[in-house]
Amino acid sequence: VLADLKNLIRAHAAVKHHRLLVHVPDERYVVGVNGVDLLQVLLNLTVNALQASEDTHHVEVYCRHWPAGSSSHNLGSSGNDFYLFSERLTGGASMISVTVQDDGAGIPPESLPKVFESFNTTKSTGKGTGLGLTVIRRIVDENNGAIHVRSVVGEGTAFTIFLPVV
Repeated sequence: VLADLKNLIRAHAAVKHHRLLVHVPDERYVVGVNGVDLLQVLLNLTVNALQASEDTHHVEVYCRHWPAGSSSHNLGSSGNDFYLFSERLTGGASMISVTVQDDGAGIPPESLPKVFESFNTTKSTGKGTGLGLTVIRRIVDENNGAIHVRSVVGEGTAFTIFLPVV
């Protein structure tokens, strides 16, 4: 799916003059989510990251395997962190995380809990519907995954989705 993302996103207008790196892991992992749904999640996150700033910035997409019994809570718990379905990270199951990280404008801490609400958008009229992150929330929830967002204003944002390995 990451290889497909890499090929699809190259032609997207949002890439413009930004630097995009999609790291395709050497190992193959199987998660219990429909490939098209996972691609939709990654496309939404990557386009959002590319549109995070008009200024030239970097976007990086990478994957990590969390073996059964590993702790994934070390992602952070400050005011700059927000979790959805975090209880699913404590069960000790083997998981894959995919992170889409940018060094754009960042999201203010008080706005983090609202980013997954329907029709919530910071984009100008006609540029976004405010549904992309709502779709991501639904797909991750339906597949027993979790989401972590870390954002610092002026430094950027990282969205990490976790999905159980099957």
